[in-house]
Amino acid sequence: MEELNYGPLIESDADCVQKWLADWLTRHVSGWSGAYGLDWTTNDIKAHIERQALVGREWAEIRAAAADRDCFVCVAKAGRTPVGLVYAEKRTDRYLALTTGVISWIYVDPSARQKGVALRLLGEAHGWFVQQHVSVSEVFVTASNRAALAAYERGGYRVLDHRLLAVMRDPSSE
Repeated sequence: MEELNYGPLIESDADCVQKWLADWLTRHVSGWSGAYGLDWTTNDIKAHIERQALVGREWAEIRAAAADRDCFVCVAKAGRTPVGLVYAEKRTDRYLALTTGVISWIYVDPSARQKGVALRLLGEAHGWFVQQHVSVSEVFVTASNRAALAAYERGGYRVLDHRLLAVMRDPSSE
């Protein structure tokens, strides 16, 4: 892979990033629909994403974040081709009143995975956090996403808690 450059999100990144969003949303909705006990096929998931206009909504959120001074959006490119993106933001912890950094979304194109792109994107976000006087950051990761867990751990994150899910079933329907 050629040397990467890192910079802001630009409008010409739209097609690539929206493709990534569609991929991420398909995996995300698939995982959560399964966790909730929904018997959705891949076609059901794709129809749901389309019906809810989720790709467009997520793209609009990332574009808005790129213009927000409390957010950071950085695109990794090989030449002019996007290969990864990180979206981070500052938030005030509601209990500690401490400004924290949050990695909201990170994606690396399958062609660029296992090449350190995620770690470099995390480094870019961490550099922005430092510039913003943020001394702690967090990220939420689905437990089954082993690659993301490993990348975040290599980036200095550690598991703090566990999110648990219980699906209530009506016993009379069984």
